Amino acid sequence: MENRFKSVAFLSRGIEDTVGGHIWQGMYNYAREHNINLYCFRAGVLGKDPASMLYQVIDAGRYDSFATWASTAVDDTTEYYRRFDKKPFLSISLKLPETPVVSIDNVHGIREVIEHLITQHHFNKIAFIRGPENHVYAQERFKAYKQTLERHGIPIDDNLITPPGTWAKSTGIDGVQLFFDKRNKIIQKDIQAIVCCNDTIAIGSIEELTRRGLRIPDELAVVGYNDTKEGRCMNPPLTSVAMPFIQQGYTSARLLDNLMQGLSIDNETHLPAQMVLGQSCGCQSQIVKGAAVNKPVDMDQRQSLFQCFLDHIRGEKQKTGAPQAIAEVTSIDTIVQAMTKSVEENMPGSNIETEFFHDQSLILIESFTREIEEKRSGYFLSRLSEVLRRLVDKNIDLDVLHRVISVMRSAFLELLKEQNLITQSEDLWGQARVMIGETALRFKEFGYLQIVQQEHILRDIGSKLITTYDLAKLMDILAEELPGLMIPGCYIVLYDRARISLTATGEVPPTSRLIFGYNEKGRLSLTADGMRFPTKELLPEIAVDTAAPHVHVIHSLFFNELQIGYVVFEVGPTEGIIYDSLRTQLSSSFYGALLLKERAEVRQLLEITLAAMQHKASIVSDRSKSISDHVTESSASMEQLSASVKEISKNIRGVMDIVTESVTLTQSAHTDITNLKTQSTAIDDIVGLISEIAEKTKILALNASIEAARAGEAGKGFSLVAREVKELAYSTVSSTEKIAEMIKKIHAGTKMSAEAITRVKEIISRVSDLSAGITIAITEQEKATSDVSNLLVNAAQGSREITEAISEVAELGKETQENFLSSDDAV
Repeated sequence: MENRFKSVAFLSRGIEDTVGGHIWQGMYNYAREHNINLYCFRAGVLGKDPASMLYQVIDAGRYDSFATWASTAVDDTTEYYRRFDKKPFLSISLKLPETPVVSIDNVHGIREVIEHLITQHHFNKIAFIRGPENHVYAQERFKAYKQTLERHGIPIDDNLITPPGTWAKSTGIDGVQLFFDKRNKIIQKDIQAIVCCNDTIAIGSIEELTRRGLRIPDELAVVGYNDTKEGRCMNPPLTSVAMPFIQQGYTSARLLDNLMQGLSIDNETHLPAQMVLGQSCGCQSQIVKGAAVNKPVDMDQRQSLFQCFLDHIRGEKQKTGAPQAIAEVTSIDTIVQAMTKSVEENMPGSNIETEFFHDQSLILIESFTREIEEKRSGYFLSRLSEVLRRLVDKNIDLDVLHRVISVMRSAFLELLKEQNLITQSEDLWGQARVMIGETALRFKEFGYLQIVQQEHILRDIGSKLITTYDLAKLMDILAEELPGLMIPGCYIVLYDRARISLTATGEVPPTSRLIFGYNEKGRLSLTADGMRFPTKELLPEIAVDTAAPHVHVIHSLFFNELQIGYVVFEVGPTEGIIYDSLRTQLSSSFYGALLLKERAEVRQLLEITLAAMQHKASIVSDRSKSISDHVTESSASMEQLSASVKEISKNIRGVMDIVTESVTLTQSAHTDITNLKTQSTAIDDIVGLISEIAEKTKILALNASIEAARAGEAGKGFSLVAREVKELAYSTVSSTEKIAEMIKKIHAGTKMSAEAITRVKEIISRVSDLSAGITIAITEQEKATSDVSNLLVNAAQGSREITEAISEVAELGKETQENFLSSDDAV
């Protein structure tokens, strides 16, 4: 939903102290007067403070203009500002490249206060306690101190200057100790006055000097800078330099408004600082001093007060016509201007319009003259009461009216004719001072009561928050208590993350959750988990009211370095300390609540885990016992297997011996067969020789038979022998053939036997090789089996130990769960 009001994002390192609070007050005043949405991101020094991660939430596209008071020096962190290059953007106090700056003229202020010490109090031994070395304001004030002394011909004495310090009281204490303890300076002789770089340092200096028994300003003058409330409340009140911080904030907002309207502005805007006289320099109270009337009265100039007033009114009505030479008109104008000027001088840096004081001065003059001239008793005091009420409404210090009454008294005493009128007027002015004092006291007491009430509410809220760790109850407390502080709206946003672990150096999560919110319409209806939205939207649309302009203060919620989220306040009271206190309380409470929530989640998870662990432990215990039993059985079986393997190894060794012997016998048989084959070949040769002899014998027998036949009777005996020889030859041939046939068969069988023996030899050799491998394998198997047997024995023992341990774990888990739950109940 588009917002029809212009918006300004203000980056501030603080709004609860005097300086930051006044700058914030000025911007707030302008935003309210001109219907501008103001978003003040109070997140400390950019890149330095833990809260500064909040600046990452700012989306340059969501705001119309930007002002920063978040940096103290130009460094690497100021690169961050480049994201605003396309939008109207200005810096407060710190000069940034190519950026308009609204600063304060420190040189004029410090020069004025030192010249006052030199010319009015005639001091020429003026010491200086420095501030931070790298702060631009501290540098300017130190430089102006030296330049002013040189202008008056006073030599610069380094022994009257401290090294750079801080803005804290401790720097003032250290400075006094340095001057009088280490450098042995003597009061009045060496040091007549101490100029401090700010009021806080001056207060520290006065406290240390008072501790030493010194009287301020009788023995030593001390002045500060910034004109803080703390300085004004000192005894004596601190002489200081008023920095127009309210005007600085107001002017910054006005210039941004001009830029948003397309108007051009100066690149540098300097506001003058102005000396504010207290009594710590030796001066008398200016209010008391101004109450005296030391002017001589010229009786001829006295005239009717009412006539003067009427002439003034007539002159105002005829301004458009010819000017009238009426001296009385000039007199009234002069009085009004003097009264207005007295207010401005007592309220340097205020952005309250001069016209307002001009009108109030006229009211006082008119009511005073009517009471004196027309005898309208009580009229002046009644109108003064109205003026006081208007000043209260604008939160203006009522003591300023003492100066107004002093100017008025001084001027009108010159116009009164009769003594009774003078007496009556003195009575009225005396009553006016009493009324101013009473009203101021009542207003301050009322303010004090408001502060006490706010502190009471804050303490009450704090005590309730600190004892509540339930997020839902925290929301209920905030919804009930915050409206009592007149805070019209509040929204709490938590970063989307699983755990509280985000630090200031990281990036903000892309999404966040609005978990609580209320405004003038009532409390937002949200689920327990809240409403998720993009973080850089700052708030979801449900929490954005576009019907009217709003002023918001956004604080980071963090604990130490741990980032939680942020809180958006719709501004009611303008005191920044209220929101800072709430931020601290909310951060601690939400941190504790989130931790407790996470603890509850962990508790639930732990319950589940412990229950599962118990269940698993029981299962594991049962399984371990079963495994232990199986391992024990396996160990016994393995022992039997080991014995069997050993027996097999022994038998294999016997087989190996037999195979070795068989190889030897086979080798011998192979040799015998080979010899037999050789002998068979030899017999075959002999049989062949016999067969050849038998054939030849047959031929010889045949030839003998033939020859015997030829011989006739004489050859019959030879024929018989030849016949026997022939038969023997035939028988020999026949036997030889049979022997040859048998020899052939023997030879063939011998050959086959030789081949078979050769194959058997090869097979037995392979069997021998395999048997050797089997022997090695069996040996290794025997060793491995023995090792496995030993391991199984150990495993059996280990399983028994595991079973016992798991049983103990299950029992411990049960005991832990009971203890955790009992401790959680105790919380």
